[in-house]
Amino acid sequence: MKKKTLAILYYENNFEQCYKLSKKFSKRYKLVFISTSFFDSLTNLDLPHKKLTKLKQRSYSFFDEMHYFHKNIDNNIKIDFKYIKRFEKKYLNQITIDQVINFDYFLNEKNNPREDVKFHKDKSKKILLVSLLLKKIERIIKTENIDIFFTMFNANFINNCIYYMSKKTKTKFVNTLLNRDCSISLSENFGLDFPSFIKKQNSISIPKSNLISFKKQYDEILLKSNKNLSNLKTFFFGIVNEIKRIFLHIVDSKRFFLNSLDYKKFINKFGYGTEYYYQKKQFNLFFIHLRYILRSLFLHFYIFFKGKNSEEIFKRKYIYVPLHYYPEAYIYNQIKFDELNMVNKILKNTPKEFCIVIKPHPIFFTYGYEQHKINYYEKLLKNKRVIITSPYTCSISLIKNAKTTITYTGTALLQSALLNKPSFRFGNSELNIFNGIYSFFKKKINKKILEKKINNNFNYNLLYLLNKNSVNENEIYTDKGRNKLVNLFFKL
Repeated sequence: MKKKTLAILYYENNFEQCYKLSKKFSKRYKLVFISTSFFDSLTNLDLPHKKLTKLKQRSYSFFDEMHYFHKNIDNNIKIDFKYIKRFEKKYLNQITIDQVINFDYFLNEKNNPREDVKFHKDKSKKILLVSLLLKKIERIIKTENIDIFFTMFNANFINNCIYYMSKKTKTKFVNTLLNRDCSISLSENFGLDFPSFIKKQNSISIPKSNLISFKKQYDEILLKSNKNLSNLKTFFFGIVNEIKRIFLHIVDSKRFFLNSLDYKKFINKFGYGTEYYYQKKQFNLFFIHLRYILRSLFLHFYIFFKGKNSEEIFKRKYIYVPLHYYPEAYIYNQIKFDELNMVNKILKNTPKEFCIVIKPHPIFFTYGYEQHKINYYEKLLKNKRVIITSPYTCSISLIKNAKTTITYTGTALLQSALLNKPSFRFGNSELNIFNGIYSFFKKKINKKILEKKINNNFNYNLLYLLNKNSVNENEIYTDKGRNKLVNLFFKL
């Protein structure tokens, strides 16, 4: 029997993991490797691709395309717009190239608050880059006759293109899915829906003792409350944290200096820079990231003077609206992601006696960087019904005391349902299937739905099966974990 062709779409930072997995796939499939981290293939000197070539593996990278693009970025090169239209018509399923561009936060200028990405003043240059990538993708697919694509990092332009192409060409696309408990499962739908092979098992009867034990363990991970701090305490906690981050950032300045030297060596070797659509020069990056931390520091002052103590919030009728970490992969894959628009729609479609409590994502203030300027929060708080609270306010307490939770797609939706509080989503994810999580556009928010009983037996059944068909976070880098992941792949 002829072997099917499996294309492994690897990212530079997960190449070794993908290569180790590939050894377990090689007996059953004919393998092809494709580097989807097209920017890194240039700045990393195409090292993974060179290693695969040396090992006589069939592999492709976008090094040549990126080399041509950056070398000629300021030249007047004719762009083949007709090819892009043909590509859309032939391969994409009701999705435009503009939408796929917007799914990648290095290419998305319109919806990207990042200051560490530099966009060329000539907007057509982005289309030149995209047309080079599309032509290479099409050549690879035609040459290799690929049956299945597999990726462990699904959110960038190439992965998005191939995913939507696979829907049109009826090719299988499998990706790893990071679960809410940080375990890894597999999905055939880009994480925009619950894995179908686990859905089919939902009728399986699970022993009651197993389910009780699992529920206790899962609740400990997902529903554990933190101590409710006063507005003053969260303010001081935030200030201390940002001062620590400033100190660590200054200590880390050596890394930016060394990266800057590497960048100069690169320019000397190739004769051009790579700052457009990826990141600014390393010297500038140090100050941009410092400004991000200072912005977070100022935001703590802003929240302190604008926000309210949790005890005062809990006395009100309110809807909890947790804001997203941004830019973030699964958010960018949402076609109409816009939090300002979301808050305005919630205000228009909910009773006027309900306040809207927004909370910035805590990752911005830990190891992430606050991308939004203060005027973003001023726009969110324009309506007097909207209240802001500290990123260190306990989410579980906010959910328990809220009438409902509403957001695009996030863990808070599931936490709310498991706490018997209905929640409403604007976007799509693997959470769509859970009982008590409703589409904001399909269900009217009224007393009847807010008091509707949630079937958490169904929800915990799903979570139990998902857990059984996943690899624990601490196992993913072990041989045992890789074996389990490969067996799940075969099952799917």
